[in-house]
Amino acid sequence: MPIIADTHVHIYPEYDVALLLECACRNLDQTARQNGLPSSGNMQRVLFLTESSGCDWFAAAGQGRLPTGWTAKAAPLPLCLTLGHERSGLVHCVPGRQMATKERLEILGLAMREVVPDGLSVHETLDKVQQAGGVPVLPWALGKWLFSRSRIVRDLVLSSPPDRFLIGDSAMRPSFSPWPSLMRLARTRGFGLVPGSDPLPLPGEERRAGGYALFSTTAFDPERPGAFLRGVAQDASARILGPRLGLVSVLRKTLALRTDAKHRPFPSTPLNVKKNYDR
Repeated sequence: MPIIADTHVHIYPEYDVALLLECACRNLDQTARQNGLPSSGNMQRVLFLTESSGCDWFAAAGQGRLPTGWTAKAAPLPLCLTLGHERSGLVHCVPGRQMATKERLEILGLAMREVVPDGLSVHETLDKVQQAGGVPVLPWALGKWLFSRSRIVRDLVLSSPPDRFLIGDSAMRPSFSPWPSLMRLARTRGFGLVPGSDPLPLPGEERRAGGYALFSTTAFDPERPGAFLRGVAQDASARILGPRLGLVSVLRKTLALRTDAKHRPFPSTPLNVKKNYDR
């Protein structure tokens, strides 16, 4: 069965998780329809989570603390929760982490439960993700692939084998912009590319989940979600679907992150699971 997946989904403590799940299912379906693909009943939806330090919604969900109306079935590992809702249908949620490195880059660790600390070097972080059985991703980010840090990204791409990590594209990359030169370089060297919505720690951002996604006809096994990702570079059916944000929207959101102390950053405390949850 074909798959449509958002590979960069944050769940922050102040998010309305019920809204995020509902919007993610709707956005994935809409993206599929707009590209002439099968309806949700003939396609598996997948959200690869990238939770930051102090956030662990997946653990809370695995303990049964789910939004009202949602149920969960865990894979044996468990590296996947299959969530179901009467109206929204099914969506697979795969755990993962986002780490900030010493070089002020970001690394994602997809399909893994282990927490990797922030502040390690980029190479140490990649090693830790692989040791945890996760799939490392070097995601594009505004500012982090420019100026002095661009040299670090370039050296990393040139010195690493293509199976060392994937390259992440983001809906935050302005829609008018061509492929960044470093992303083109990575592609010519054989690195796989995975897209994601990358919602920010700002009010209402949970509505964007599922809006920028990867389509593939490769089988997705909830018991081995990482295997799907590791095959992306050789997947001839893989396509990036969905719109990215416009420049004005990107600049507004970036400015809000820099100036609104209320939302930058969230405190490193356990996830608040009181809101919109069954007890």
